[in-house]
Amino acid sequence: MDLPKTFDEFVDARKQGFIRAKEFKDNGGKLAGCLCSYTPQELLDAAGVATVGLCGTSSETIPDAEKVLPKNLCPLIKSTYGFAYSEKCPYTYFSDIIIGETTCDGKKKMYELLNEIKETYVLHLPQSQERPYAKDIWYEEVKLLKEKLEEKFNCTITEEGLRKAAHVRNELRKAQLDMYHLQKLVPPAMKGTEMMIALQQGTFTFDVYLSITFITAGRGCRRQNCMYTPPSSVRFRFCSGLTELTRQQFFFAAKREERRPYADTAGGSSLSGSQKRIRTVRNREEMSTCRL
Repeated sequence: MDLPKTFDEFVDARKQGFIRAKEFKDNGGKLAGCLCSYTPQELLDAAGVATVGLCGTSSETIPDAEKVLPKNLCPLIKSTYGFAYSEKCPYTYFSDIIIGETTCDGKKKMYELLNEIKETYVLHLPQSQERPYAKDIWYEEVKLLKEKLEEKFNCTITEEGLRKAAHVRNELRKAQLDMYHLQKLVPPAMKGTEMMIALQQGTFTFDVYLSITFITAGRGCRRQNCMYTPPSSVRFRFCSGLTELTRQQFFFAAKREERRPYADTAGGSSLSGSQKRIRTVRNREEMSTCRL
């Protein structure tokens, strides 16, 4: 498959995405684009098909999408369709198939039009998890997707392959949870932007193991630089007895107090930086005695 005609107009980062996707396909790789998080990626892994998320996160292509879609549709839907319509997304462009789910009515209509650009398979979600037959509906939908993948890619998805794929995906989820738990440290060990970058780097790879590597590397902050790791089982309450906080919430409140202007309640004079820190530490010690 050749590069799009507008390739030379793209910025370098987007060009690299196209080149990387093209090299993957030229080397015999199979690629599926996924929309929303309900796609059972273990099925695709067991079929030897790499997955990549295609949900649009930029308003850049919305004007292109509005040539076809109504302007009053959700921006995410228009962005996603716009990237496919304008051939500006390397992963949509080189996908062998796109898998979507019926998460909203707008997406259902968009999938019909998206199918005219790239083959799109739609998983029909149960409308409620509370119905006793909801799990049966979803099970049948997953079975139909399995049959579609086997037919599309001329492969056989085995139970052994599924179990191996599930194990690897669970390792990825564990790595993500470990990174999220870093936010329990005070101060947080990673900025929100750093976490997002680590997650996005893993999203646009064609290897689950590489995704795990990106996330593991992203959480490599030194824990000793953080003040405290609060156990989730212990709760605190302000001495006034009016507000109950978890230990984590307490420390965030303490951090906010550090940034507020302090005044001596006796004389009204401002405190120096060292006095503020001393008072903050004392307040924490006093609050920590109010254990439930």
